[in-house]
Amino acid sequence: MPEGEVDAKKLLWQLVVGVVLIIVLFAGLGYFVQEPVEAFAKAWVNTTGLVGLFAATVVLDSLPAPIPPDVFMGFALLGGKSLWQASVVTGVASVLGGNLAWLLGRSSARIAWVRRLLGGRGKQSAYLVARNARLAIVLGALTPLPFSVSCIAGGAVGMPWVQLFPLTLLRIPRMMFYLYIMQLGWVSVTG
Repeated sequence: MPEGEVDAKKLLWQLVVGVVLIIVLFAGLGYFVQEPVEAFAKAWVNTTGLVGLFAATVVLDSLPAPIPPDVFMGFALLGGKSLWQASVVTGVASVLGGNLAWLLGRSSARIAWVRRLLGGRGKQSAYLVARNARLAIVLGALTPLPFSVSCIAGGAVGMPWVQLFPLTLLRIPRMMFYLYIMQLGWVSVTG
């Protein structure tokens, strides 16, 4: 496989393993440390609310970050927000974050750190975007391929916004699905 090319089997395997790990993680948290986790999540929700969830998701989906927005989605869910509230807020925020990432890539393709990102951590995304920009955004929206990096790469290689925007809407069902599996893991042990 050429350097930078995306291994579809590996990506699918990472997706499946990630889903299982989220269920197991939330079941484990619910079983072993339910009270402190709920207390922390409720404090976070009471302090930041849905506005904090929205802001965290926009930032984490517009810039390459080591923390996925899923962490804050979990806090919102465990802190008392409904699956639908958290899904709508994170879905819309993620779409906005991806579009901001595209704008960042579009406006800064010549900046050194963006070139380094697309040559390092973002190599798979950049390679895929150069070959098939639409597929890269879809994979970034739905799989472990970093969404923000895919959108930055899309902007950097000149992908038109009218092609990008509808594909970023795939983040909405993705967020709903991940919140559902978080809830499934938590409820499986907490009732």
